Amino acid sequence: NNAEQESDFFWNYKCSEFYIDSIFKLCLNFERYGHGAGMYIISKLMLPILHSLGHSNYSNSIHRFVCRVLTSTSPREALLLVSERFSNRTGKIGGNIFKDRRVEFRIKILKQLLRNLGPNVNTSSIQKVNEIIDIKEKLHYHSRKVHGVTKRTGAHKQRSDERDYNLLLENLYQNKAHQIISKR
Repeated sequence: NNAEQESDFFWNYKCSEFYIDSIFKLCLNFERYGHGAGMYIISKLMLPILHSLGHSNYSNSIHRFVCRVLTSTSPREALLLVSERFSNRTGKIGGNIFKDRRVEFRIKILKQLLRNLGPNVNTSSIQKVNEIIDIKEKLHYHSRKVHGVTKRTGAHKQRSDERDYNLLLENLYQNKAHQIISKR
């Protein structure tokens, strides 16, 4: 009972808010500098947070990425998938962006399946392999639809986070969030 009287809920709330903001900032830095393993770890941390906040597009994307790394690829392909998530078109340090590997992944699977047929390659077998890949694409589309994601836009506005962080720190300072006050 004494612990309940002396706990500071405002302090706890602001600590958790700062923790989540720090994870977002780490995520942005990992993307900027192309750190695939760090991005994978942060992605697994962000999955329940984004899902609980109702960001189904992001949570669905992270869920598919983690599932692909853990289940549908060999260990070597999983390492490539984690480490080759970024592209630096400008050549500047910190100029990395995410690659869209979905089309490349589909072509690679198609080539592997056709190679596995060996000398039995004919037009009907190629059509069957293409149908199998189409079924996989339909499953992918259905999983996106179930998660509430209908269209991938990829359009984000460029903006600076400096104003948001200044506002957050000003709010913390005005509310004396850096001080533990009992029964607050």
